[in-house]
Amino acid sequence: MAASDTDARILVSTHGTHIHLLSLPPAPSTDLRLVSSLKLDQQPSYSLPHPHIPNLIYVSAWIPDMIFLVQLRGDELVKVGETKAGGGGPTYFVMTPDRKSLLVANYRSGHLTRISIDPVTGHFDHPAPPAKDVLQLPSNPTGSPRARRFEVRQDSAHAHQIIPIPGDDDKEEYLVCDLGSDKIYVVTYTEGDGWKIVSCYETVAGYGPRHAVIRSASRTEEGPLVFIVNELASIVTTHQILRGDGPTRLSPPIFPDQSTLPSKKLDLKSYTPEGPMETIACAILLTPSEDQLIVTNRNLPTEISPELDPWVSFDLDPVTGQVLASEKTEAARWTFGAGRHLRGIGLEGHRDREKGGKRLLIASREGDGFTLYEQKEQGAAGWEELARGLLKEEKTIEFPLAVDWL
Repeated sequence: MAASDTDARILVSTHGTHIHLLSLPPAPSTDLRLVSSLKLDQQPSYSLPHPHIPNLIYVSAWIPDMIFLVQLRGDELVKVGETKAGGGGPTYFVMTPDRKSLLVANYRSGHLTRISIDPVTGHFDHPAPPAKDVLQLPSNPTGSPRARRFEVRQDSAHAHQIIPIPGDDDKEEYLVCDLGSDKIYVVTYTEGDGWKIVSCYETVAGYGPRHAVIRSASRTEEGPLVFIVNELASIVTTHQILRGDGPTRLSPPIFPDQSTLPSKKLDLKSYTPEGPMETIACAILLTPSEDQLIVTNRNLPTEISPELDPWVSFDLDPVTGQVLASEKTEAARWTFGAGRHLRGIGLEGHRDREKGGKRLLIASREGDGFTLYEQKEQGAAGWEELARGLLKEEKTIEFPLAVDWL
């Protein structure tokens, strides 16, 4: 079904074999529709729209270790290019400011790779990256002890994310979360020197840092704040980017750790999770206005959480950026009912600091459809559910994993 000119367009990546284009009319409508689908390969799980070329989108395929180039032609998704990722399990990537490179975090193999692209057309320059553009992260050299149930998740380096560090025009530095080795790296890439590790911060053993978001330097005196969701511990930690004497580096946590789970609502005292994928944190978002942090959880057993997996919104202190997380106040709000395995989460207008972030769409990987929320009042407690179970009966959409408002 074709989308109208006023509809929002939403790209959904999956753990299936397809990506999907959805449409949603302006608020207050909840008429979420499937517009078109494109078969790529196994687990096309992450997408990145080109920031300067309209309708051009890069999509990773986790199993065959490929990155595809997709073009949106009207309401049709068309594959127009592909390249090898250069590592196993491409999970996340960013574009460099000169538009000549995609920098890729490969989870399964623990490699960082650089994919060369044409700065004018956005197309790939080569069918695979050369060896000089591939960096293998160290594989847990400290031998830190691991919780037994996470041994399979932390048997080697697992690069889960790479994001740019803002605030210094003279340096193009990037933050890399390595879930497998409990490390967070600052790295650089230049065409002349290739990859270089600038510094390394080691988390508490077994935390498993998954993803980070960065609050702009203008909101803090000392430097940008970094919020990290530690997947295996279901904990958010807050750090600063330090750039004074010495290399750029991550500070130790500057505020107390914050659980992503509501301990007062769920009886967690006598509960011990089983297996490496049960009761772990997932996605993390910073609202465009930088006043809220949103985190999802996945795979809580029904006997612990019969209302399925919760997501949480935290207010941030407007001056310090500290997570205001007391369950006794309205500064933290846990929301249930969106389904099981909440990894796909996206904010409307997330690139618009002034107007974005009013509607939130969450996808359940395990078949509970999409849930739509709207920010009715300011603050973490101001989210209101508009509709749940959207497109639940649409069998074409298998295992939705990422939600990106285009």
